[in-house]
Formats: sequence, C-alpha cells, structure tokens
Amino acid sequence: MENKGVNLTTYWKYLNTIVVLIVFFLISLIFASHTMIQTLLGVGSLAWFLFFLIREIYLNNRRTQRTRFQVRLSHGLIVLGLLLFNTSVHQTVISTFGQTDMIQFWGEHEAAIHMNGRAYHLIWTKRSFHSTTYFYNLYERRGLFFYRVNSEVMSWTINPPEQRDYGAVRTFLYHGEEQGVK
Repeated sequence: MENKGVNLTTYWKYLNTIVVLIVFFLISLIFASHTMIQTLLGVGSLAWFLFFLIREIYLNNRRTQRTRFQVRLSHGLIVLGLLLFNTSVHQTVISTFGQTDMIQFWGEHEAAIHMNGRAYHLIWTKRSFHSTTYFYNLYERRGLFFYRVNSEVMSWTINPPEQRDYGAVRTFLYHGEEQGVK
C-alpha cells in the first residue's frame, strides 16, 4: 500500500508556510485598531486564526501523516482566519455590518473620550478636498467587549472659510453635544 502522507521534505515546506503566516499575522496585529480587536467579531476571528494555526503547528510537530488535501485545507482555514481577522479589526463592511466601507475609513484613528460621565472610544477619519469631512464611529465597552453605539456612520463637514476646524475629536464633541449624541 502506498503512503500518501506528507514526507519530511514537504514538512519543512509547510513549516515555512506557517512562519510566513505568522509574520503576516504580526504585521496585521501591528496595524490593527486596538478598539476593533476588542469587539466580539475581532476576538472571534482571532480565536479562529489561532485555533487553526496552533492545530497546524501541533500536527506538524507530531509529524502526523496527512494527505495533501488535508494539509491544504488546514492552510486554507488558517488563511481564511487571517483574512477574517484583517477585515474585522478595521472599519470595513464586515466589521460594521454593512455601514462602512474600507475606503471611507482608510487611515482611521482612535481616541478615548468621555461624554456624560462615560468612557467611549472614537474611531475617526478625515477627508479633505474643498471642505473637510470627518467620519466617526463610536464604541462603548459593555462587559468584555466593545460595541458600536451609533447605528450609522456619523459625519460632519467643515467649510474652511466659514468655520474653524478644531480637529476631529473636538469637532465631534462640539457637534455631538449640539445634536444630542449620548
């Protein structure tokens, strides 16, 4: 009977694949939004990725005989977990459930703010052409996770000749107070 398992040569090739995936994960972690990592989706996608990565490392260390399909399926699940992690730790369609796209929040920033005696995390981005537009998503910690407070993306436009730009956070606090945001 022919052995269809992975031999030692391919073991090292697959180990190199795992190292590359770990490097990509560390890069993703560096550029991730720390507020978004602490959402339920962020923690879930992190758990998915780490579970399949640790499982693959464990199976590689034991040199378990697997078919090429099983190895590729395992690597596919790890890559899928990494992609899910990347989309859930930034303001994307997946992480905001269809409210935001990645281009709108490209170059997002975070700030911890206090309103009405409560602590929030504000994720914002600034777009400027003829006028300055700020886009905001507000998150509040409830228990272990952050949850999005606003149901739609908040935005305010500032026209430089008529209005003074106080920066993203002060603009949010000023307009948020005006419009009764929490």
